[in-house]
Amino acid sequence: MVLQQKTVLVVDDQKGLHQSLAIMTTRSFPVKFIGATTLREAERLFREHALTLDAILLDGCVERRGECDTLPLIDIFKGSRFRGPIIAISSCRGIRRSMVAYGATMACEKHEIRTFLEDRLFLPEPRKLVARR
Repeated sequence: MVLQQKTVLVVDDQKGLHQSLAIMTTRSFPVKFIGATTLREAERLFREHALTLDAILLDGCVERRGECDTLPLIDIFKGSRFRGPIIAISSCRGIRRSMVAYGATMACEKHEIRTFLEDRLFLPEPRKLVARR
């Protein structure tokens, strides 16, 4: 089975995370990651790619350590035509919870991103029930 490539916007100030995600991309995990390390860059990339994004991975603290500064991005994402999941990936559980309470679709720890995306972006199509006679 050939999997169709998915496109994910990653908003995180840790360049190492962006590099790790890029390395994960394989034929069995065909994801195009578009990375932003600042809030301004995230907004620009979102506006450029909004219609082709399948998901958004959103850190909580991008420009201000220890302070959740990405909530305005959730407003921008939700106020557009984007309907995919907005996944809170802050290292801090409390910030992830706050982001979900604010409007992020769900939360995930950074070390679980690949499994999380595989489960949500590459689920097999539902089986069609066939009536037997």
